[in-house]
Amino acid sequence: MLIAQMEAAALTEPARPHDLADNEDFDYITGTTVIRLSKTEKLRQSVVRALVDQYGIDPRDVAADVPLHVTDPEGGRPRRRRVSLAVFEYGRPHEQEYIRRVVVTSVRPRNNRASAKIRSYTHAHHQDDTAGEVTALMQAAGPACRYGLWTDGNDLLFIGRDTTSVGNKTFLSLTNWPTAVAHQRDTAPAPPSRTTGSTPANETMLRLAFRRCRNAIHVNEGQPQNAAFWQFLYVLLAKFHDEYLVREGKRETRFHLHRDTSDRVPGEADRSAAAERVRALFGEVKERYAHYNLFDQTDEFSLSDQALGFLVGELAAYSLCTTPLDTLTTAYHELFGDTLSGDHGQYFTPPAWSACWWRSPPPSQAGPYSIRAAEPAASSAKASQS
Repeated sequence: MLIAQMEAAALTEPARPHDLADNEDFDYITGTTVIRLSKTEKLRQSVVRALVDQYGIDPRDVAADVPLHVTDPEGGRPRRRRVSLAVFEYGRPHEQEYIRRVVVTSVRPRNNRASAKIRSYTHAHHQDDTAGEVTALMQAAGPACRYGLWTDGNDLLFIGRDTTSVGNKTFLSLTNWPTAVAHQRDTAPAPPSRTTGSTPANETMLRLAFRRCRNAIHVNEGQPQNAAFWQFLYVLLAKFHDEYLVREGKRETRFHLHRDTSDRVPGEADRSAAAERVRALFGEVKERYAHYNLFDQTDEFSLSDQALGFLVGELAAYSLCTTPLDTLTTAYHELFGDTLSGDHGQYFTPPAWSACWWRSPPPSQAGPYSIRAAEPAASSAKASQS
């Protein structure tokens, strides 16, 4: 009798929490489901965080591994495919007719020069039909699905549906996604392009943007990493200067690709104009700090208009001054972190380790800290002190 009562109680009482394994975490979508952190799942979880933090999408409107029926372009036969992430209309049931955005995540096995090369929408179609995979899923989701995204953790490909085309079957490359509209997410007309304003960046998206900028300079432009870093630094300084002028109310932003309210694909004229504005902004930076003797005649842009325009398109959406991330250090890590072997002392202690080291009091220490300490190998290159 006692055993039966204990078994009944065990069945009725809620499950007790258990310790997470090293390869486990809580699903960011549900907040309660325990998931195994494979490479694919890590990438998907980072994208979900970006959808919430960067684009204002409610996690309750996101679902993973949603099945869709896609028509095979070769044989014409329908086949079932699962979209990595589907974003539904705000507050609506998770049914196919309410899908508004789709995300495809694909972890690439290799990270070489070929896979790192920045690809255009057309290149993605001809190389491995990445864009075709996304557009096929958007077609399968229905005409109300307006936006698609493909990422492998190193590259991003934004796609939008041309709602003015016949049958809504034309898709265009976008520089970024629009943010969701509060309480009318993905149902109201799209807000102005994200390239006309900036918001604090999600860490994942900003690192991806920096990585794409690195590849655009180092791989596509053929510049060595040291020169690539300086070119990227000049762009960042121009971006910081532009944000300062906007914040002080002295003028509107000049760090953008185009200022119209559509998410149209920027053309060569847009990139050339953006490159000229960035060069002018960097000239103002050198003039502003001339009395510090920080720059000389060699500090000039050597990038093409296309590359500068690409960098502007990647960074214009983010407010670097209000982002809770050490921007310059992050940029240095993304440009050099994968290749530094330590032969010149370039070792980077993970930030979490440095923070843990500083916050852990010495065994014999009592009361508030009364010591001054620094860890020169910290990844942020900052001295922690009290």
